[in-house]
Amino acid sequence: MDIDDLKIFKMVAEEENISKTSVKSGFAQSTITNKIKKLENHFGTSFFYRNVTGVKLTPQGRDFLGYAEKIISVFDEAEKGIKYKDVPSGTIKIGSMETTAAIRLPEILMNYSLAFPDVDLFIETGPTEVLIEKINNGDLEGAFVAETESTNFLNKIIFVKEELFIVGRHQFSREILAESNIVTFKKGCSYRNQFQKWMLKENLNYRRVLEFGSLEAILGCVRAGLGYTVLPLSVIDRMGLDKDLKIKKLPKEFGELNTVFVYKKNLSETKAFTEFINLAQERRLKYENN
Repeated sequence: MDIDDLKIFKMVAEEENISKTSVKSGFAQSTITNKIKKLENHFGTSFFYRNVTGVKLTPQGRDFLGYAEKIISVFDEAEKGIKYKDVPSGTIKIGSMETTAAIRLPEILMNYSLAFPDVDLFIETGPTEVLIEKINNGDLEGAFVAETESTNFLNKIIFVKEELFIVGRHQFSREILAESNIVTFKKGCSYRNQFQKWMLKENLNYRRVLEFGSLEAILGCVRAGLGYTVLPLSVIDRMGLDKDLKIKKLPKEFGELNTVFVYKKNLSETKAFTEFINLAQERRLKYENN
C-alpha cells in the first residue's frame, strides 16, 4: 500500500466510476481495480458496491475515506515542507471570495507570478463558509474570506475593511423590496448573511432568494430589475455601478466587514506559501496608507 493507492481510492470515491477515474488519473482501469482490491484485501473488507453504472462506497468505505483524506493531506504537507522548503516552487492552492478575486487579487497574482515563476498558483472562488471548509479539509492552503466566527479557529491576517452597500435598479424602499428578490451568491456568502441579518432586524420582507455563482450573473439580474444585492464599495467604485444603479449603505453594525486571509494553525508552510503571505501583507499596508 502506497500514497498512490490512497489517492486513487479517493478519486474513485469522488467519481463513483472506474472508467472516469482512469481518464482523470491516467491509470489503466485494470490498474485502478487492482489498487482498490489491494486495499480491500489489506483491511479484509469491501470498500465499494459494484453496479452497472459504477461504484458506491460501502459504510466501511466511507469510514476509510476519512482516514485516507487525512493521510493524503499530511503527506502533501510533508512533501511541500521538505521538498520545496527553501526555493519557492511547487503548487499552492488559494481560495477567494468572488468579489475579492475580481477587484483585490489581480495585482497580487500578477506580482507573485512575476517574482516566482516556478510556483503553480491555483485560485478557487466561492462563499466564505465553503472556502473555510475546504481549508479545514486540506483542499486549500489559505483563502481570502470575510471575518466570521469560523475564522477564529484559523490563523488570520486582516487584509482590508470593506463597506457594504445595497445595490439595485430602483431606489431602495421597504415597499419595493417586498415585491423584489434578493440576488446573491450561494449559502455561505458573508455579504448575503449580513444583508439578511439586517432585513430580519428591520422586519423587511422580500419575495425570494435568487442564487448565482458569479458576480457577472448577479449584476446582470440586478440591472434587469430582478432584485437587490449587497456588494462592497470597492466593487461598486471599480465597476462604476453607481452610474447606472442605485446604492444604499448598510448600517455600520451590518455594513462593515473585514476581509481576512486565513489558513490552518498547524499548516506546514512552504517557501512558496510564505512568500504569498508576504505579498498579501504588502498589499494590505498599501490599503492602510491610502
